[in-house]
Amino acid sequence: MEILKWLNKPFILDIEIQDFRQKADITYINCSFFLKDGSVLYLKEYTDSLHRKYAFHWQDKKGKLISRWDNSPHFQHISSFPHHRHSGKENQVHS
Repeated sequence: MEILKWLNKPFILDIEIQDFRQKADITYINCSFFLKDGSVLYLKEYTDSLHRKYAFHWQDKKGKLISRWDNSPHFQHISSFPHHRHSGKENQVHS
């Protein structure tokens, strides 16, 4: 998993892995990155030989959304469909 390369970055205080499964060509991870500024990045990712489903949710120390990236197929008008970003400040969806 590409995300595991971030484990030793200086801006990360702690990491909690809620679930990690790997079998043949299937990998699933659900974890939380606690950052030095008090924000938290919640990560869920599932991959197999044909699919990748992900959601990265970043919120500030008060629990307010900063940004979320995912590939749920519900914004077909976005040029990067199904990949998109939710912006907390503007409450909008972007490619």
